[in-house]
Amino acid sequence: MSTDLLTRDQLAGRQGGVWAYISPSRLGKWLSCPLAFKIQYIDGIRSPTTPALFLGKVVHASLETYYRHRQLGVILGPTDLLRRQSQSWNETAEKEGMKFQSGADEEALKKLAMDLVATYVAQVPADEPRPLAV
Repeated sequence: MSTDLLTRDQLAGRQGGVWAYISPSRLGKWLSCPLAFKIQYIDGIRSPTTPALFLGKVVHASLETYYRHRQLGVILGPTDLLRRQSQSWNETAEKEGMKFQSGADEEALKKLAMDLVATYVAQVPADEPRPLAV
């Protein structure tokens, strides 16, 4: 048995073809618009990432890192968590194909992401039990 943590991309790569994995969002897309389902899941054409979607992905990735470490009994402080988020920002933006209107827009979104993560982590109770799954 491996104790390596799988990333979301590694997990997606192990899922097989389009019909090997069914999720509520995939079913919802197929039911509401079969053509949109085909374009996204069969043809592999992705719509551009919006700033709001990118913000959500970055914040969720940071919180996933936080809770995966908590799962192993390691508590990351806000400074370490924000440093990791900052280090992965450019890679994540490139991977998502994120295009910012200006450098100022990118910095504002980066600051908002950091503020959201810091605020969330500050609200976590000290006696919160270790998560069983992330």
